[in-house]
Amino acid sequence: MVKSDSELMIAELSALYEISSLLFLDSEEDILRESLEKAVRLFGVRYYLLFYVKEGDIEVISSWGFRNPENFNLKKLKPNQFYHSFNQVTNLKIFMEQSSPIDQRQLRIYNLFINSLENSLIKARNILMREKAERALRESEIMYRTIFENTGTGTLILEEDGTILLVNSEFERLSGYVKEEVQKKKNWKEFLSPEEKEKIMDYHKLRRNDPSAVPQNYEFQFQDKNKNLRDFYINVALIPGTSKSLVSLLDISPLKKTERELKISLKEKKMLLKEIHHRVKNNLMVISSLLNIQSRKINDAETRDIFKESQNRAKAMALIHERLYRSSDLKKINFGEYVRSLSTDIFHTYMSHDNRLDLKLQVEDIMLDIDTIVPLGLILNELVSNCLKHAFPSGKEGEIKVDFHKKGDEFVLKVIDDGIGFPNDLDYKNTSSLGLQLIYSLADQIDATIIFHRGPGTEFDILFREMAIEKE
Repeated sequence: MVKSDSELMIAELSALYEISSLLFLDSEEDILRESLEKAVRLFGVRYYLLFYVKEGDIEVISSWGFRNPENFNLKKLKPNQFYHSFNQVTNLKIFMEQSSPIDQRQLRIYNLFINSLENSLIKARNILMREKAERALRESEIMYRTIFENTGTGTLILEEDGTILLVNSEFERLSGYVKEEVQKKKNWKEFLSPEEKEKIMDYHKLRRNDPSAVPQNYEFQFQDKNKNLRDFYINVALIPGTSKSLVSLLDISPLKKTERELKISLKEKKMLLKEIHHRVKNNLMVISSLLNIQSRKINDAETRDIFKESQNRAKAMALIHERLYRSSDLKKINFGEYVRSLSTDIFHTYMSHDNRLDLKLQVEDIMLDIDTIVPLGLILNELVSNCLKHAFPSGKEGEIKVDFHKKGDEFVLKVIDDGIGFPNDLDYKNTSSLGLQLIYSLADQIDATIIFHRGPGTEFDILFREMAIEKE
């Protein structure tokens, strides 16, 4: 029986209604499952297949009544077999086979069905992509908010004009404000000390033109709700693609307080140490003066010389302490300057009214530690004194040369004279001379090596390295 036009119209409307229901499905799986059933009901389809073509191969995703899909050849279609490719979705394909030739009505409905199916699949894809993006955005927002809240520092985001856009809980604790009192209501400059406000706001403006022109990290004073000023360490970074900046604040007030206390303590100890050096110098000079006074009452020349030697040794040590309390460094002094002063003082002590000898100094300005200088000063005193007392008897003219320099990783101190030299039968290492015994004893204290050169004249070379400072 042939159906009337009205019956065909009703059938088509019914089919359209059933097809349109695909548009209300929100997942690809539901759409594909429903489309299988709808295709069978609408077209009396014997076989309905979904294909996914990958690198030229055909893979069956789902089928309806097809007994052996592995042997199916898409390229060899029969008259009643047809398929459609969804180009806007993927290379997904629908294959159908009918028991009788398809008529025009079925073709129209088939085309509507295919369009509806493709639109539904596109809609499902869009929904899935949007949901995926929204989920990723939510996860990203949660992650960054968690980081923002748990950096361990007071953190805030500033607008270009300095308005505070966002703060974390640590900033609330540091500032004394709650977020609602600050966010989009206060400007960053309200938290800056009056002395630093202009400078830091200039930083804020300049950073947008040339970030390298201003420091990213610096110390400043932060003013809280109660107008209390505290010391903070700040890190500022521009947020890429925006005019906003991210600010991190670390409270360093306890550290700065300790630093100030240490500076005061260090200054007090420095003053105390200067006073100690000053008093030691004065005491040594008192000893030197007492020896000088005592020597005036001694008629024996040899005994008087012993007093003079002791007086010079006290002066040598006093000169070290004088230079230390006058220096900004209470542990080291310029040994070159010390050599010049000490050698000249000793020379004038012995040769105050005699011009027959010349003193030549060739020394480098090198800073040495007091633990090294004290023994060296006494060694220099003994060597120069011995030259003046013994090297030029009976009015002999001559020259005494003092040389100090660094050679490689060693220091070299030389005392040279062109006098009569040591007697050939004298063992300078085993002598009863207190001066020579003192020289070798002092050299041992600083692990110095003594090299002795005989005639013409005499030369003593003292080779040493600076004493290592022992740590507790």
